[in-house]
Amino acid sequence: MLALIILWNVLTRGSCHNFILMIGDGMGLQEVKAASVFASGADGSLSFQSFPHVGTMTTSNADGEVTDSAASATAMATGVKVQNHVISRRLPGDDSPLATVLEEFCSHGFGGGVVTTTRVTHATPAAFLAHVNSRDDEQTISTQIVAAGPDVVFGGSGLSQSQAIAMGASFLSTRDEILTLAASSSPPRRAVASFTFDQDGHMPYEYDRISSGRTDVPTLSELSRAALRVLEQFSDGFFLMIEGGRIDHAGHANDVVRNVYETVEFSNAVAAVKSWADLRRLNDTTIIVTADHETGGMTFLSGGRGVVPSVSWTTGWHTGVDVGAWGWGEHGSFVVPHFDNTAIHSFAKQALNDS
Repeated sequence: MLALIILWNVLTRGSCHNFILMIGDGMGLQEVKAASVFASGADGSLSFQSFPHVGTMTTSNADGEVTDSAASATAMATGVKVQNHVISRRLPGDDSPLATVLEEFCSHGFGGGVVTTTRVTHATPAAFLAHVNSRDDEQTISTQIVAAGPDVVFGGSGLSQSQAIAMGASFLSTRDEILTLAASSSPPRRAVASFTFDQDGHMPYEYDRISSGRTDVPTLSELSRAALRVLEQFSDGFFLMIEGGRIDHAGHANDVVRNVYETVEFSNAVAAVKSWADLRRLNDTTIIVTADHETGGMTFLSGGRGVVPSVSWTTGWHTGVDVGAWGWGEHGSFVVPHFDNTAIHSFAKQALNDS
């Protein structure tokens, strides 16, 4: 039955576009190399490294300094540079709210949502859904997400069941529910998933999930498949931001083991998304993979398949080095050899206009 529904959707859909932005928070090029060598013994083996369009992206904030996730995600979501800690408001400037690309897709009748391994009110997902002066104002961010009513919000803590109900959304809180949704022939019109396994409200590190044998924790790949099942109901298309948010946390801690495990699972999620598009033979989907910034100043030194890499670190904070970008699909060629993070908004807007 599910196969027949998929075929019907493919045959009957008109002009549409799906734009999927996948952000490895804190994932610099050295983190990608370390994870690839750990996964396969050689660089170049992560799913997105085989994408046909490859470039690098600058990440500075409005002050020309090292960015945080709020400022960088805002630049990608709105096309406007802001100060660190600001979530999609014009600062410096008149403090007016900046329209995000997710909001613009939804305003035209498209679907829209976010998936993350952090709290859903954390800086990166918040930049696509909310407008506050400080990323720390997560209570207001939560309220604004409910008011915005996106079609998918999956991740750690930040939204309650009562808030999901207020959004008209189904509320999921177990891995079994996520797996059931991903295979459903009748998915809900809107869904919120909230998991609070971590004391900070984040999803557990992938290394900890595997090493402790946790079968109750969904992976980023599983969350992504379930999100796509909801959003593919939109015949005009959708915008989806998927974040591997805890690469950054491992970078802050200079924790190479958790860093590579997070990056490998992020790669698995990219592979799952591409497989979704391949299965449906969609030529109307764009996948852009990048990072908001690099974290930790990692340099890969040596390693091998299944061997914890030898690396060096220069900081416990973010750095200003350029990050990688990879493009696939209808508008994958938007990824050129070098561009600024504000161009991500332009890429998505162009895809929307082409629809």
